[in-house]
Amino acid sequence: MLRCCPSKRSFVHRAAFLRNERRQSGPSSHSPELLTPWCSFTKPNIRRLLALVRIVNGSEIDHKMINDNTTVSFEQMKGAIGSLIFLWSQIERELAESLDALQIKGSGSSKPAHGIARRLDLWSGQIQPRNGQRELASRLIDVLVSHLREALSARNLVCHGLIGITAKIHPQGNEAHLTVELGDIRKKLTWTELQIMFRWMSRAHWLIRDLTTASLEPDHLCAENLLLGWQEFPDIS
Repeated sequence: MLRCCPSKRSFVHRAAFLRNERRQSGPSSHSPELLTPWCSFTKPNIRRLLALVRIVNGSEIDHKMINDNTTVSFEQMKGAIGSLIFLWSQIERELAESLDALQIKGSGSSKPAHGIARRLDLWSGQIQPRNGQRELASRLIDVLVSHLREALSARNLVCHGLIGITAKIHPQGNEAHLTVELGDIRKKLTWTELQIMFRWMSRAHWLIRDLTTASLEPDHLCAENLLLGWQEFPDIS
């Protein structure tokens, strides 16, 4: 696949190397990036959440954890909050790096983008194919952006409107969930919903990088070949 893309720009080389390395090893919850502060949580809370993130990350692609008969502890639900914020931290950093790479190519905005939503809109607008010759890239961008906007809504509700955490102590009890309220919106985010969201979010930053790399590739066929492994996204089973 690398032979097909002769670009010598460092971003492309780095993206290709990391893409191959990560696909071989899979997601890791032991990355040094876990030490990055999240949202507006205090430092003591962050330290407690770090260990809990590993509880959730270790099971986020395990179908057994998405089961009506599975109990979910209060600690696991707190870990889910940490996982949500950690995954968004990864995604936001990748968007920022991708925008930097696109600006180096001369296709970016002269002003830095602030805020996740703004960066997402700017990034997707810059890499969206205009000539209709990159159907896979165009479809993946639409799917990813749609999913990210929904997940961003959940993230904002949790960060700014979390009012309750409910565990599932008994196998036949009600499903564990987070209760959020912000403005006129009040809803429950269930354990199952969060686990499904984490499954694709854990790879979203890699897809952002691959889409950016493909957009920098002048050859349409080579660009589409870079994305063949993502055809079934968000289904990664």
